[in-house]
Parts: sequence; structure tokens; C-alpha cells
Amino acid sequence: MVTDRPHDGHTVFDVFAARARRRTETSLVDQAGVCAASALIILVFFASWWPAAAALGAGASYAAWGLLDRRAGSRLATPALRVLAVAAAIFAITAVVGVGLAAFTGDGRSPYGTCYDATGRAFACDARGERRW
Repeated sequence: MVTDRPHDGHTVFDVFAARARRRTETSLVDQAGVCAASALIILVFFASWWPAAAALGAGASYAAWGLLDRRAGSRLATPALRVLAVAAAIFAITAVVGVGLAAFTGDGRSPYGTCYDATGRAFACDARGERRW
């Protein structure tokens, strides 16, 4: 959050790590489960909302990182923590790009496009699906 003390970390990853270490294990498990399940539901039923699913994937990755960080003791823990940090960053960047695409290019139908008749033949049409001449 914005109210974090500046000495909590030097990079965004350090700040998120400090925040995750202060949270309870139960809240991290809840966040990981709810975010992952919500992202999957959005991808399955509302695929055009993929930027929201990417943001939820970032939240799930962050929570999984916080859980794994508490058990860091094996040789594989450090690479796994890096993979989760990179996954969270990729999901976050994907969410921002997706929202930007929707904002600047629009996600609705174009006023001019291609429609198809009952036989499957393409024709030029307007936003209402009527033939353009």
C-alpha cells in the first residue's frame, strides 16, 4: 500500500515480500484459492474478460509466493519463488495491457465489419449487421 514505510524494500518485489510476510497463512491460502478459482471461472465463462483473469492470476501468484516463502528451506524454494514472482509480474503486465487495449482500441463491434449469411458467405455490413452497399 501507499502507506508502507519506504525502508520496507528497495524494489516492488521487496515491498510485496514484506507485505506477504506480515500476513497470516490463512489469509494467503484464502486469497490464493479465491483468486485462482475466480480466474478460471472468468476464463471459462467470460473469456473476453481475460484482463480481469490476469489480474486475479497475479493475486494468486502473490499469495502462493507468500505461502512458499514461509517454507523456504529446500534447494528448489529459491527458484520456485523467482518463478512465482515472474509469473505475478507477467500476469500484472498482461492485465494492464488488456485494460489498455480495451480502453484505447475498444472491445465492441466495429461500425464496419464482415458478416455472414445463412450459407456462410461473407459480406460487408454495418454495426447492426445490415448489408453495406
